[in-house]
Amino acid sequence: EMDAELASKSAELGDQGKGKSVMSAEEFRRYVSELRGKTAQYKRMKGELSELRSEWGVLARTESILKEQEASVSVKLNEAEARRGVSGFNKTQEDLEKISQQKAEVD
Repeated sequence: EMDAELASKSAELGDQGKGKSVMSAEEFRRYVSELRGKTAQYKRMKGELSELRSEWGVLARTESILKEQEASVSVKLNEAEARRGVSGFNKTQEDLEKISQQKAEVD
């Protein structure tokens, strides 16, 4: 009689929990420990991502400044070459350096 009642109550409890069992104290401690570890890792990685985004912004701005300066210097160099009568010298030199680099890669 008691066994039947125990089985009946156990079945009712099983239906209410839909197969989920309650964690033991040790399982809960382990779960909390894992959760703390994951939270710490998340915060560390989030901070690292924030730093990388900040650095990317600085580098993008630096790149744009350098491109502006390069364009300005290039214009001044072309003007100086035109005054000296050697227009295109810098372009020819750059082309020769590229060809030399490509040859070095092949060899």
